[in-house]
Amino acid sequence: MSGPSCSSGINNLYIHVPFCDGKCDYCAFYSTTFSTARADSYLECLATEIDLFLESHQSLVPQTVYIGGGTPSALSTEQLSRLLEIVNARIDTSRLIEWTVEMNPGDFDPSLPDILLAAGVTRVSLGAQIFDDEALRAIGRRHTVPDVTDTVKLLRSAGIQNYNVDLISSLPDVSESLWIDSLNKAVELEPTHISVYNFSVEQGTVMAQKDYNGLLPPVSDKQQLQLLKQAETILNSAGYSRYEISNYAVPGFESRHNLACWHGGDYVGFGPSASSRIGSRRRTNNADLNSYTEAIAKNKLPPSIKEVVVEEVDLLERFMFGFRLTAGVDLKKFTQKYSPAPQQLSHWQEVLRRLVAEKLLLQDEERYYPTPYGLGCADYIAGEFLV
Repeated sequence: MSGPSCSSGINNLYIHVPFCDGKCDYCAFYSTTFSTARADSYLECLATEIDLFLESHQSLVPQTVYIGGGTPSALSTEQLSRLLEIVNARIDTSRLIEWTVEMNPGDFDPSLPDILLAAGVTRVSLGAQIFDDEALRAIGRRHTVPDVTDTVKLLRSAGIQNYNVDLISSLPDVSESLWIDSLNKAVELEPTHISVYNFSVEQGTVMAQKDYNGLLPPVSDKQQLQLLKQAETILNSAGYSRYEISNYAVPGFESRHNLACWHGGDYVGFGPSASSRIGSRRRTNNADLNSYTEAIAKNKLPPSIKEVVVEEVDLLERFMFGFRLTAGVDLKKFTQKYSPAPQQLSHWQEVLRRLVAEKLLLQDEERYYPTPYGLGCADYIAGEFLV
């Protein structure tokens, strides 16, 4: 019988914290209402889940750790400290280059920066979304604009300089002038990274119900592209480089965790709804805290959806992800690394030629990368490779 396999090839670790102090109207990520008892139970189960994983893997030696949600800062300071201790006690940090924790400006405790720094966290991501209190209330956010600025002051005074600010474009009833003002206010906070996500109606959300009832004002594709173009112009002029469809960074501060995933790297996820990708094997824990804790209480891995992807599909996914990035894909390097079948490679080359002719991609020798217009048509580009 073979011994446990080594996890040194898993370079990226994700942990899902399934708690929020409320549900934003647009959010489809899994979360549930926070309570001290439920959070304590979750933390115990999280530690056990990682231990169960390590029974069949020698170690976890990630280069990136990302703790998201939900809202990690919904935990009490003691619970967040416990979470960080659980991670540090179970992973080898010798290769760690980035550790991100998502935070909500509305529940950011003044002691949190010191707790994060002491644990080894290197990066914080803040969900600002829009810089207008009325607009924030309209989408179900509980924080205010002063909460965002105060949180950034706390981070900077504690010595945390690497932080991201999330924004959402094309929100209902948000004017173009308010959007421009929000971009400028985000820049004034001097984050190293700004994410600009285009608003979309997600199934099962309050916004989806409003849309069904005809209560959401329509925003045309042309308007959405115009607002995203304004973001690119303002952020570029402020020194931020767009490196992915929705992400801008001061050079050198790109999200290493997200880049790894978009480059097709493997990752392991823990917590309800967390996903793992290890080679051709995929696993997504059920988005249900109760079944998660019940299974782990019996010393079993949580219920999940499992899949073994055939090689052709696995390579196609890794290939398509590359076109989310402004750097695109070097076809020669990709084929040397993954060796796609001749028929699959021939199909890709045909699609690439067509996308270049349609001015969605540019070609520089063996590298293909999206044009500015192509970045707004990522779903279409991916779909062309699926045909």
